[in-house]
Amino acid sequence: MRLSADDLLCLARAYSECVGISLITTGVRAAGNDKIFVRLATGRTCTVRSLERAAKWFACNWPPSLDWPEGIPRPEAATGCSGRAA
Repeated sequence: MRLSADDLLCLARAYSECVGISLITTGVRAAGNDKIFVRLATGRTCTVRSLERAAKWFACNWPPSLDWPEGIPRPEAATGCSGRAA
């Protein structure tokens, strides 16, 4: 299952707010890309590879205290994921 860019931006905003970091820092953590969520927020695009990497990261690192946003399918966590928020 592939999440849309809008879905991932919603996840990034929720995660960023919950842990108290910027979208830039979330991008570095989730996709190794400091501009991914800033680009998406301004209506630009990114690679499918970056989107998939971020989706897997969120599945593995979603804070237990934060509900997964309704209406966004939760990807399966990657094999070997620690399940702890980074």
